[in-house]
Amino acid sequence: MRKLFVFLIFFLLAIASAATVEVTRTFSETEPGGTMTVTFSFEPSGSITGFDLADLIPVSFAATDWSATGYAKVDISFDSSTRDYSGETFRALHWKFNKPFSSKVTLTYTISSVPAGDHKFLAIWTYPGGFNQEEETAVVKKKVVPQIVCGNGACEATESCTTCPADCGACPVVSHAVCGDAKCEATESCTTCPGDCGYCPSEKVIDMKETSTFPDLGSVLAPLGNALPIISVAFVLIVLLAIAKATILAPKHPKTDSYMKGASQAIQGAVKGDFSTLAPSVPAPAEYPPLPPEPSLQTPSTISTEERIRSLQNAVNRLNRLTDEIGKKL
Repeated sequence: MRKLFVFLIFFLLAIASAATVEVTRTFSETEPGGTMTVTFSFEPSGSITGFDLADLIPVSFAATDWSATGYAKVDISFDSSTRDYSGETFRALHWKFNKPFSSKVTLTYTISSVPAGDHKFLAIWTYPGGFNQEEETAVVKKKVVPQIVCGNGACEATESCTTCPADCGACPVVSHAVCGDAKCEATESCTTCPGDCGYCPSEKVIDMKETSTFPDLGSVLAPLGNALPIISVAFVLIVLLAIAKATILAPKHPKTDSYMKGASQAIQGAVKGDFSTLAPSVPAPAEYPPLPPEPSLQTPSTISTEERIRSLQNAVNRLNRLTDEIGKKL
């Protein structure tokens, strides 16, 4: 009796100290008529010897391929057969591991042309000191694509701000550039809108000096030569005489008209002569001599240059005398 009790204690200790295996299985998501991938994962707590796995699948299914990771495939025996279990008929896929393993092992197989429906899978695995089974259902159905509805608050793949502003928000406002608003905008440039962006650097600015058709004043006056100062003096004298006659002298001094007439005639005669060799001005004498007779303008071609010079000098003297008389009267 004592020996039987000791044997039972050693047996229980052996079972307690034996390694275990954690087994998990996953199914790939499969459309009807597609290929399903089944993956087993084995994670031992120690060295496992004599491990067997049987996966009972619907009898109409068949494994088309299988592989192992973390364990040599040549050290695994595989067979497939039909088996009844718990009143149901299955196709049994059986793998026997002929060598021990102490690290994670992955086993994968595929099933082709899987029909739609709920399919029952029953896995049974055994090893010294362990026996387990696990039933799972693989659901194969057509994937339902959710209908995209505008207004559900989610901006989905086929929606945009144009087709569904309620979900995707309003489209940003795109401003159109207007040439002439004094703003050089993104779509404008010196070529398309110089009014807003300015002229391009390569464009030539028109020089008014180059395109002017007006003659140069210097080129017009150059032929006059030394006569220009005399002509200028004569023009000023004529203007002064005209102003004096029209405003002050004519109504107050009877002799003024005679003086201005003589001075005007002398200046007109002098202007018609050649003054290129004359000095620009003739100074007036300290005392005024008697006035010479006025030259006749009826025959200007017979008047000599000296006579015209004297006429111009007389005109200047008359103007000085008139100035003095005006000073005495005023």
